[in-house]
Amino acid sequence: MADNERESRAESSAEREIIRTVGVQQVSFQETETQHPTIVVNFRNFGSIPALDAIVGAHALVDGKLIKAPADIMSEMNAGILSPNVPHSFYVFIPPDKYAAVAAGKSNLQVHVRMIYDGPAHQKQLCYFERFVYDFRESIFQASGGDDRCGTDIL
Repeated sequence: MADNERESRAESSAEREIIRTVGVQQVSFQETETQHPTIVVNFRNFGSIPALDAIVGAHALVDGKLIKAPADIMSEMNAGILSPNVPHSFYVFIPPDKYAAVAAGKSNLQVHVRMIYDGPAHQKQLCYFERFVYDFRESIFQASGGDDRCGTDIL
């Protein structure tokens, strides 16, 4: 086997590993008895190869309508390198009246999470998108679809 072919197979294997392993670990409410109820998105690189130049974004939608982040809060951040097995967090805020409607089961809440990052040696841009739906009866967020194609809209 030629050296170029071995290198190509190794890079392809590394790309497959990073594609399968960058994602959300958990979505949950962190603070609810406040002027800014807070949803925390815990994400990480579950593999052994760093994800490079990672940009992470998350948005909440209540009854299908985007909840805009407060003026001083980012809805997207440059996370840089996602080293393997290092926990990272991103926060999404919703207004207290929207939280009250969601907690009472009168409104539906979704959190959309998107990550764009480079694979090994910056050779290919990779993407992750996942939708989470809040179940007020169980007080948990559950995965509800996703995609790994770049260009998937977060809304």
